[in-house]
Amino acid sequence: MDIEEARAEEEQEDQVEAEPLKMARDPKLPSAADVELHNRTHIPFRDWCKWCNCGRGRGIPHTHGQGSAVPRVGVDYFFITAGGVKKRAELEFEQSETGEAELLEARTKGEIVKCLVIRCMASKNVRAHHVPVKGADEEDFAANLVASMVLWLGHLEATLKGDNEPALQALIERTLRVLRVKVQEEDQRSSLHV
Repeated sequence: MDIEEARAEEEQEDQVEAEPLKMARDPKLPSAADVELHNRTHIPFRDWCKWCNCGRGRGIPHTHGQGSAVPRVGVDYFFITAGGVKKRAELEFEQSETGEAELLEARTKGEIVKCLVIRCMASKNVRAHHVPVKGADEEDFAANLVASMVLWLGHLEATLKGDNEPALQALIERTLRVLRVKVQEEDQRSSLHV
């Protein structure tokens, strides 16, 4: 009786309806005449038409690659005003000698504060510092800030990035020189202890 009951249950399971199979579309391509006729208006949509598919989609997606093995550190200037954080182009001062003089006067009064932002693209770490001048200064204040940030992040190698502003490029070049000196000093200290 146990064997008969087991067989009856198996037969009932076999009779249970399964999900209907999904059928793939027919892969055959249309005739040359059909393609020519469709290419005139591209109406209605045809899944075999490259242009119909491009028009219906959201474009070619930007895939994220593996990235660089060397971390990138971005550097840029910004200003803190009563109206919020702004880039130089967003300030109401003209980008001329008179505008720069007015900007310097506003900075002297404390109405505007010039800052430097440093961002590591690998760790997403962001630091901002008040700087007295743009570019490389005599005491290497800004260059030392960027160099100490790169060393604090623990990068043995790094790519410094910035826009093409001459003052920023001068700062990046000076920072690279400061970093080379600091890294060489660290190498000398570690080789003495080894």
